[in-house]
Amino acid sequence: MDCAARKLYAAVAILALLLSPGCLGFHSRQQQPAELKEFKETVIAMDTLVTIALYVPSEEKAHKVFSEVRNELQRLEGILSAHQPGSDVIAISAAAGKEPVKVSPETLHVVQTALQYAHITQGAFDITVAPVLRLYNFDTNNPVRPSVRELERTLPLVDWRKVHVDEAQGTVFLSAEGMELDLGGVAKGYITDAAAEILLKNGVEFGSVNAGGDIRLLGPKPDGNPWRVGIKDPVNPGANNWFAIVEVRGGALVTSGDYERAFVEDGVRWHHIIDPASGLPASGASSVTVLAPTAEIADILSTALFVLGPEKGLELVESLPETEALIWARGEVFWSSGLIPQEGRGDVFYFTVKDK
Repeated sequence: MDCAARKLYAAVAILALLLSPGCLGFHSRQQQPAELKEFKETVIAMDTLVTIALYVPSEEKAHKVFSEVRNELQRLEGILSAHQPGSDVIAISAAAGKEPVKVSPETLHVVQTALQYAHITQGAFDITVAPVLRLYNFDTNNPVRPSVRELERTLPLVDWRKVHVDEAQGTVFLSAEGMELDLGGVAKGYITDAAAEILLKNGVEFGSVNAGGDIRLLGPKPDGNPWRVGIKDPVNPGANNWFAIVEVRGGALVTSGDYERAFVEDGVRWHHIIDPASGLPASGASSVTVLAPTAEIADILSTALFVLGPEKGLELVESLPETEALIWARGEVFWSSGLIPQEGRGDVFYFTVKDK
C-alpha cells in the first residue's frame, strides 16, 4: 500500500474499544491536584449508557454539570432519535418524496456533516441505509436477514445524493418516497461531543464522556499524564483482557466491530455494519478503531473504514488531519502512521500518538 501504514499479523479478532468508568487510567497514577476530586455519573441516552467523569473541586459543582448534561442528552435524543415520536428524523422520513421538513439547527448540522463525509468516503458512509437495516434482525434469538429479492427492491432507496439540505430555509428533504434516515452512525458521536462541550463551558478542564464506546477526552489526566485506553479482545473480552493500550492526551476514540450486534448462520457472520452498495454486512474489516478530534467524526469514520477496508481506509485516514486508525482485517492488524508502537510491553501492545 502507498500510505505510511504499518501492519502486524495476528490470529485473533481484536480491537473492541472499551473505556468503562473503571478503565480510565487503570494503571497506577500520580497524585492529581489536591483541589480536584473525581466524580462520575451514568445515564441512558440513544439506547446506550453514557458515563461522564469529571474532576472538579466540589460535589456541588459536579451535580450542576451532571444536571446540565442530563438535560442536554434528553433534548438531543428527542430531536435525533429514529424511535421517539416527534423527532426530526421521524418527520424527515415520513415526508420523503413529498416535502422538505423544517428541522433544528442540531439536525441540520448532523445531516450536513454526514453528507460531507458521504462525499469524502464515496458513499461508504450513508445515512439513508435505514430501509435496508429494517430488513434485518440481529437478535440472536430471532435472527432475520433479507432475501436477494428484498434487497433488490430496497437498495434503490439507499442514496445519500438524494438527501437535499436547504441551509437558508433550515430544511432537509428526501427526494424519493420510501427513503428513511438512519443517523445511528453519527448521532451518538455528536451527542458525546455535546456532553463534552457542557463540561468545557462549565470550566471543567479534565474529564471524559463515554457513550457506549464513543469516547471524548478533555485533555490529559489531571496529573498531566496521558489517558491509557484499553482495547479489548472481543473473542475473550473479560476484565483486563487487553490486546492493546493507546496513550492519548485528548480528542476522541470510537470502535466499530462485527461482534457487537451479530448472528452466525451456516458459518457466516451477519452483523449490523452494512455496506450501502450491496445491502450486505461489510466485509472489509472485523474491527476498526478511529482517533479523531471529535467523537462525531470518529463515529462516522469507524463505520466508513469498515466498509472501505484497510488499504483504502488507511489511505483516507492519512489524508485527514489529526486522524488515526487501527484496523483488523483478514487476520492482520493495520495502523496509521501517527500511531507509534512501543516495544518491550509483553503480550500487550502499546501505542502512543505522534506529536504533530
